[in-house]
Amino acid sequence: DKAASCCVDIKFSSSVKAFVEVDREVFISSVANILNNSIEACIEKGCKGEISIDIRPGKLLPEGKYVEIVIRDNGAGVSGDDLAKVMDPLFTTKNKGTGIGLSVAKSA
Repeated sequence: DKAASCCVDIKFSSSVKAFVEVDREVFISSVANILNNSIEACIEKGCKGEISIDIRPGKLLPEGKYVEIVIRDNGAGVSGDDLAKVMDPLFTTKNKGTGIGLSVAKSA
């Protein structure tokens, strides 16, 4: 387990109690990809990682019933040039990356 072996602390909070209908496999895969990226970014920065997961009422979508899942970390970050491309299919900054993780999460 990468998080345990490298001192990455993951905290979870929620300001909503909600039932959200999702495709279970796609949702789990998406969250796992994002958390894996956060863990790797924390490790890259030097192994004192903090990741927070917050679930709150959605604000950026059209009127309806949504929740927003915010995942933050104190990892190495993304350069300005790469930030514009991180959601593009097949874009990766990793030596062993496929570039599909965040694009799948975006389409979920």
